[in-house]
Amino acid sequence: MIFQLDAISDIGPTRPRNEDMILIGDHLLRDNRYTSQYAVTDSDHHVIALADGMGGHNAGDIASHETLQSLSKFIRLLPNGLTATDLSLSLNQWVLQMHVHLGTMGFENTDYYGMGTTLVGILFYEGNSYWFNCGDSRLYRLSGEELQQLSSDHSLSWLTGRPSAPGNVIVNCIGSPSGSPVFIDFEPITPSLTVGDQLLLCSDGLTDSVPSSHLTRFLTADWGAEQLIKAACLMGAKDNISVCKVNIVG
Repeated sequence: MIFQLDAISDIGPTRPRNEDMILIGDHLLRDNRYTSQYAVTDSDHHVIALADGMGGHNAGDIASHETLQSLSKFIRLLPNGLTATDLSLSLNQWVLQMHVHLGTMGFENTDYYGMGTTLVGILFYEGNSYWFNCGDSRLYRLSGEELQQLSSDHSLSWLTGRPSAPGNVIVNCIGSPSGSPVFIDFEPITPSLTVGDQLLLCSDGLTDSVPSSHLTRFLTADWGAEQLIKAACLMGAKDNISVCKVNIVG
C-alpha cells in the first residue's frame, strides 16, 4: 500500500503551549509539519497516531509525548503472526500499563498529577489495517464523497446515550484520573482501504470548530493539513489543532 501523508500539530490561536502530538512510525511531531509519500508492505508493522494531552500543571504535553514514544516502541517490538484478537489483547495490556505509568509519574511529581491523554491511530500490520481509539480524538474515512467517523468519542454523551449530555467530558483516557479504568477500541478497517480513500486523524481542536458537513466538503476537495487548520482558526478554534491526513494512492 502506498500513501501520501500530510500532518501538522499546531498550537492554535489561543493556547500558551501545544499539548497535542502526532506519531508517524518512529517520528514524533509537535509544532511542525511533516509530509511524505511511502509504501507499507505486507511484512511491515507501522503506526500512525495522534494524542491530545490534558491535565496537570500544563503537563498534557508530557503525557502525549510519553504515550506516543512508548507506543512507537510497542509496535516496533510486536512479534510476527499475531491475529486480530492477539493484537487487541496486546494493545489493551499496553494501554493499561501506560495508564498506570502516567498515574505513577503524577504521584512522584505533583506538577504531573492528573495529566492524561487521548489516543487515536491506525495500525498497518502484516498486510492488514486496523484503527484504535481511547478518548475523543477522532479518525475519519472519506470514501468517494461519503465521510464516516470510524472512532467513537469516549465522552459523557457517548456513555449515557444522551446527545444533550456534555460532549467535552471525557470518560476514558490514558492517565487521568489515575484510579479510573481504561480501555482502547481496536477494530479492523472494513471494507479494506482502496486507492482514493482518505483517512483523517484529528484532535478536538479541529472537530469542535469545524462541523462534519464542512469536513466532508474540505476532504472531497482534497484540502491539505494546513488548509484544514486555517479553516479551524477562522471558525473559532479555542484549542491546539492537530491533523494527520493520509491519502491512499497505490
